[in-house]
Amino acid sequence: MNTCPRYFGVLMLASAMASATAQDPDVPSPRDGVPQELPPESSPQPPRPVPPPPRIPARSELAPDPGGDGAAPPPAALAALPEAPDPPLPRPKYTSQSAIEELTAQFGASSLATLVGMKGALGDPQPNEWHVVAVDLDTPFLLHAFVSQPGTTIDEGEFRSLYPDKPPKAFFDSAKVKIDSHDAFIVLDEAAEKAKVGFDKVDFHLRGREFSEEPVWSLTALDRDGFTVGVVDISAVNGKTLRTVWFRRAARRALPTVEDSALVRALRPR
Repeated sequence: MNTCPRYFGVLMLASAMASATAQDPDVPSPRDGVPQELPPESSPQPPRPVPPPPRIPARSELAPDPGGDGAAPPPAALAALPEAPDPPLPRPKYTSQSAIEELTAQFGASSLATLVGMKGALGDPQPNEWHVVAVDLDTPFLLHAFVSQPGTTIDEGEFRSLYPDKPPKAFFDSAKVKIDSHDAFIVLDEAAEKAKVGFDKVDFHLRGREFSEEPVWSLTALDRDGFTVGVVDISAVNGKTLRTVWFRRAARRALPTVEDSALVRALRPR
């Protein structure tokens, strides 16, 4: 087969150019600018499972079901339920009754059978010391004073602040006292809460009711500055509130306004 020299030269030139292009990375490939074939698609992956939302408990699980029908009471019904009462105040170890018992054990029951009065100051809620004035049954018109502290009793001897210049207003039998100072304090505390009056300390006075043999507690409530904010008289026989007097001050040194239950009763239309 005869080959044309010119045609043969063209073939040699084309072969040399193709070889140079393949060895030189800086030379663009003939396929540059031509879209490449896309790689075959991979098989589709299954969707990732979505976790379920958290379970919301039913209302019947959040509140009791008083009706038994599976429906919780509405919020208004829950709000209307009465609040749990405050726990009762614990009885203190030393009260007026404790003082009488200690004095009786030391000086005999006859020494404290008939009383003129009994006082305790600055109770928080109970005083640390009680002063008792009793009638000396062995000597007419002679009064005797005693002091009682936890674990200590003192005989102060004759009490001259009353007889003969200032006769006592009343006497009472110590056996008639059924309400001690702790019970009386609870009555005062409840009355002050009802009247919205706060206090810090309490003065206690057990005395005989005038023209009567009924023992009466007179409790004076004091604020932290020592001002009287209320006086409550309580029967020491049955715990009945006999009288309340409240003193309300708009400012610390202002004159108080007075609320007296006895005056309210006196002005009540008949």
